Amino acid sequence: MTDAVRLRWHHVLCILNHGGDSHTPAHAAHIGRIIRKIEGGAAIKITAGADDICGGFAAGDAIRCNHAMSCDRNRTLRMLDQWARADICAALQIPALQAGGDLVLKTGEIKQLRLAYAAGRARTACGACRWKDACAEMAGKNYQGARLWPDAVPGRWPFVASLLP
Repeated sequence: MTDAVRLRWHHVLCILNHGGDSHTPAHAAHIGRIIRKIEGGAAIKITAGADDICGGFAAGDAIRCNHAMSCDRNRTLRMLDQWARADICAALQIPALQAGGDLVLKTGEIKQLRLAYAAGRARTACGACRWKDACAEMAGKNYQGARLWPDAVPGRWPFVASLLP
């Protein structure tokens, strides 16, 4: 297994739906490298502050991130992470991991998370995100174009729609 990838909870949702867009082309390539590490077997080490995705910004580009200026101390980010943690742990039916815990995502877990996201059960943290429409579009296309395990799709929309409350 390769070295762990450090991610905040809400960034787990980001990589789930990532289709190649990002704040800058260099940052998109950086996220691609993170995704390849996860596909290669790297565990996700949950962190409470700036993570490996945050670390992909060039010095002058951090301002493009919604919350890069005070990433480690931002109360809103802590709330996003709490909401994302609750949604992700519920979707995977696992106990709520704390910062420092390891999360291993294989194709089965990705399918579970994508099913929950597509059904609207893993979007609590996404309300104010500038990427929420792109992520919803990715789910609406049944994850065609997703970079993380592109074949780990939950099924066709009639199947997903039948699971909606």
